[in-house]
Amino acid sequence: MRALTLIILVSILALALAAQERTPSTSPYPDSADGLRQQLEDLISSYKSGDQIAFRSELEALSIPSAHDWIAKHFSPADIPKLQSDYPLSLSGFLGHLNWVVENASHLPGWEMAVKPSELPNPPAPSGPEAGIPALSQPIAVENFRYGPAHPEDPPDRSWVNSFVYVEGRFRYVGGTYPFWAEELQRLRRPESIPGNFHQARLIHRVSPNYPKEARRQHVEGLVRLQVLIDKKGKTRVLKTISGDALLTKEATKAVQKWRYEPTFLNGQPIEITTTIDVSFQLNH
Repeated sequence: MRALTLIILVSILALALAAQERTPSTSPYPDSADGLRQQLEDLISSYKSGDQIAFRSELEALSIPSAHDWIAKHFSPADIPKLQSDYPLSLSGFLGHLNWVVENASHLPGWEMAVKPSELPNPPAPSGPEAGIPALSQPIAVENFRYGPAHPEDPPDRSWVNSFVYVEGRFRYVGGTYPFWAEELQRLRRPESIPGNFHQARLIHRVSPNYPKEARRQHVEGLVRLQVLIDKKGKTRVLKTISGDALLTKEATKAVQKWRYEPTFLNGQPIEITTTIDVSFQLNH
């Protein structure tokens, strides 16, 4: 009888430990880039373990807990229904992307995730087309991070920027480069989408990129396409690499960040715009 009782107790303990392994850690991650890196590394470890339940649990822990209530707490009543329906769609795309990243890269020996802080986009303008973007009724500390594989075999431009909030000791996804409630800003800040009396920026200072030695050695050439923010003073900030060989992207980015434009005006007021810029690299044959 004692032996049977011991076996039952051991079985219960084993089940409890297994359940604990499938539940994301309740220990808080630091509110920093290193904290997000640790969180993503734990996600990768759960995938490598082969425990799909634990992996899905870690993946889903990147979502906002009780998202409907969280949205209702932080936004005006008029915006709540749309945002409550928008968030699951945005979240689904992010989780699918992250699942793809882990499945396609974590098999590499020594593979790990690199995470760096990234600049937040400027908030919506209080007037004009951007005034209709949902406004926060309570402040939210949104943090942007660029993350991607740190493995040396991966191209350095294979990385992504996403927005997160830090809730209950974890980072929770709230959008891409822009938070999901402000993604409309990306459309509004494209020149072709701006209504009214619009005066397009004109390039007044161009810097040619240096040709990378390794790219020249390997006879690599072609176009690098960048997504660029032109601010109200005509200064440029590269938001991300859209396409281009990894050997060329660094020098393309360094050059474009030195470009200057005349300010863009809408109805006489300077505005920021997001545009794409192609940088050509061509060897003399």
